[in-house]
Amino acid sequence: MDDSPVAQAEASFLSATEAEKKRRSVNYERKRREYGLELLKKRQKVTTILGNEQFRAELEEILKGQLESGDNHSRKPRQFHDISERGLDRGSVVNKLPPRRKSSYSRVAMGSNVIPINDLRGVDASKYTVAEKQLRCKLASLYRLLDWHGWVQSIYNHITVKVCKEKEVFLVNAFGLLYSEITASNLVKVDLAGNVLDPGTTQLSFNQAGYVLHSAIHEGRPDVQCVIHVHTAAGVAVSTMMCGLLPISQEAFTIGGISYHDYEGIFVDQQEKAKIIESLGPTNMVMILRNHGLVTLGSTVEEAFDYLYNLVLACEAQVYISVLLFTEIFLLLKSFAGSRSKLWAGKSDPSV
Repeated sequence: MDDSPVAQAEASFLSATEAEKKRRSVNYERKRREYGLELLKKRQKVTTILGNEQFRAELEEILKGQLESGDNHSRKPRQFHDISERGLDRGSVVNKLPPRRKSSYSRVAMGSNVIPINDLRGVDASKYTVAEKQLRCKLASLYRLLDWHGWVQSIYNHITVKVCKEKEVFLVNAFGLLYSEITASNLVKVDLAGNVLDPGTTQLSFNQAGYVLHSAIHEGRPDVQCVIHVHTAAGVAVSTMMCGLLPISQEAFTIGGISYHDYEGIFVDQQEKAKIIESLGPTNMVMILRNHGLVTLGSTVEEAFDYLYNLVLACEAQVYISVLLFTEIFLLLKSFAGSRSKLWAGKSDPSV
């Protein structure tokens, strides 16, 4: 056996080379297995998607349209991506809305990209009932709808939905997300005590001021499922007027009785919850927060939005005609006093 330094160095080199070969072989086998598993998952996903009847029907419709129009270029990959991203149990929930009519923080920040509304999928979605999934999709859609209308104020203001009549639990937006970023999965589930029962898919929590206002209404009005709070320019303007919202438009008549709550600063004091309920009353579905903004309620998500839509239009109409002499406006008020009383019979209307 040659014990010379050269021989020892050569033996050491060969030994190191063999060890490196073995290490590389082990890493190769590990990566090959990982790649195989990843490829298997992708194949299973493709198989599952292609086995969905709704996906196949939409895919055939797109291909048929492409063949008839002769357009085989840019739009096709995007359409394929859109319908495949909907998943299997996502129903007919609309993931996109038409271009917004008004500018908003979201439009500036997000550009033309639209985040899917219904992103409930896989194991994470299995913890929700079918009813809660639908409510999450409705609520996220409503956030997008308000964003489209421009009735947003960056990450502030809130819309909440009570999960079910039996439980005092509601869904609210994660504080820090724009309305254009709200999805079904990142909504936060909170109880009336302020405990987060489900944080959603983000690490964000909820806004304390939003919690105080919305939890007070959900607790004091068990007939209400959805609560919307916004700060539109016209709404804030009307909230500063001593006369409140005047019945000078059809939209103002359709919303019924209006409650008013005096401004006491940002909603951070738990003791103000009792005052909010007292101001709201037992029946009114619209409340104007003095020097603050607008609140609408609904026994459903759709009803709350309908009240908001008419309330915003009524406030805008009043601001637009505020250049008129108020004597003329009050003459109109006087002529409709009888029908107004009948319309609001049995309801609180402090603006009279």
